[in-house]
Amino acid sequence: MAVGDFFSDINLIIPKLPEQEKIASFLSSADKKIENLKSQKKNLEKYKKGVMQKIFSGKIRFQDENGEKFAEWEEKRLGEVCKYYDGTHQTPKYVKSGIPFFSVEHLTSDNFTKTKFISESVFNKENKRVKLEKEDILMTRIGDIGTSKLIT
Repeated sequence: MAVGDFFSDINLIIPKLPEQEKIASFLSSADKKIENLKSQKKNLEKYKKGVMQKIFSGKIRFQDENGEKFAEWEEKRLGEVCKYYDGTHQTPKYVKSGIPFFSVEHLTSDNFTKTKFISESVFNKENKRVKLEKEDILMTRIGDIGTSKLIT
């Protein structure tokens, strides 16, 4: 059977032109709403970033449920409140199977399902230096700066 013959035998249900126009109008309206929501999200993200800068610089302060000011913030060195480690410095040699290796791409896409693998010996070497545990936070500093992910 020729391709043309195959397609000519397919039955389609097609609405009349006025309904087609209504469908097209509805879908166009939905597309405009989606674009507006994307724009609103982008503007809210900018607003949040600006407010966060003001909060963490102390320009904006909050009050407790009684309207009282909170105590002054303490200044501490990062090492006083947490441990921090630098990640791998060179891209490891990947293998077909082994220990999953997560990188900046995983954090920025928030997708940890597809990964590359490293050998057990490379893993053991890195694991001696830095052992990742549940509730640790991974943060990017190369390629993308500041994206973070809590390890659950």
